[in-house]
Amino acid sequence: MRDGRASLGRLAAIFASAIVLIGGCSGAGGSATMTDPTIAATSAPSLSGAGGGSATPQVSADATLSPGSPSASAGADGSGVVIITAKDVAFVPTQVNVPAGKPFTIRFENQDPVPHNVAIFRGADASGTQLFRGEIFAGPRTVDYRVPALKPGSYFFYCEVHPTMTGTITTR
Repeated sequence: MRDGRASLGRLAAIFASAIVLIGGCSGAGGSATMTDPTIAATSAPSLSGAGGGSATPQVSADATLSPGSPSASAGADGSGVVIITAKDVAFVPTQVNVPAGKPFTIRFENQDPVPHNVAIFRGADASGTQLFRGEIFAGPRTVDYRVPALKPGSYFFYCEVHPTMTGTITTR
């Protein structure tokens, strides 16, 4: 009987370890992936989430945006936040302006009960190089995506789950 309890205890420990390892790899907790390490010659991005896990990036108070506006801009110093909302399977806003060469935060507010994310590509559509991929998650929930610095230009973003949800990020 004692060997049975010891084996059961070892089995429980192995199972718990597997859950921790799987959870760490699943993208839970607001994780994001940078898929092109040569985006801009700046420091490496900080990838963090707002739903558990690592700390939330600091955001300056002057980076206030209205999610209902047709376009949004991050703070001029690059430490700002851009709010993008998913509502009724559409992004608001669809036009986003951020400073070139500086990392920024997308505060992604998924107000739908279905999963969404934000993936950013070089160029005018998803055929370009993927530069950033945010966690896919169901709402209502908000996650902060820490996006690495982008060179001056125009970038396409969309939801991988709903490819008709699209927008443009312009950097200057």
